[in-house]
Amino acid sequence: MKNCRRKGNRVITGEVVIINSDLMSPKKRFGTKKYGTTLILHKSDETTTSSIQEAMRVAFEEKAVNMFGNTDTELKFEEFISPLKTHSTNEDIYYLRTMSREKPEVIDKQKTPLDKKTSICDGALARVSMTFDCANIAAEQKKIIYAILDNVQILDNNNHLRDIELKKHRYSALEDFDDDCEVYEEVFAEKDFAEESA
Repeated sequence: MKNCRRKGNRVITGEVVIINSDLMSPKKRFGTKKYGTTLILHKSDETTTSSIQEAMRVAFEEKAVNMFGNTDTELKFEEFISPLKTHSTNEDIYYLRTMSREKPEVIDKQKTPLDKKTSICDGALARVSMTFDCANIAAEQKKIIYAILDNVQILDNNNHLRDIELKKHRYSALEDFDDDCEVYEEVFAEKDFAEESA
């Protein structure tokens, strides 16, 4: 297994799982076409997660002060929204979205460039290089740290999501089709209330 590497605000991950990949053609997001992918990381992978956190802090220290100039209020790292987020259904998992306006180079395990017609599987095993930067979204009064996608190496273009438990509870058929299930009673109660209020 390849180790994660960091230089300043740039990180090259070890093996990670990627999903929702737009690597061969860009997808329009917030009015702009961008390439991108989402990394799924185990919090137990301390080498990768700590490297990402250190790179984010470097981005803050090197970029934020220049961006905001001399201000009366001291900038704090914690004020910036991080791209590294805990998964909503599994607290042991981080996810991170990285995007770029420029097309990343995408190679395979043998370092051969992949054809642009290649379909990247959701759950593919990969290594990803990215650079962290800061931005001030004045209109929304938000300060953010974000990850710029550089390049991707696909190590195994098969679904490895089965190795990551993204859902802590798998509902059984008996639960789904039990008319007395409390979950569904609550849903119907809300629906009835909405109809009465209309």
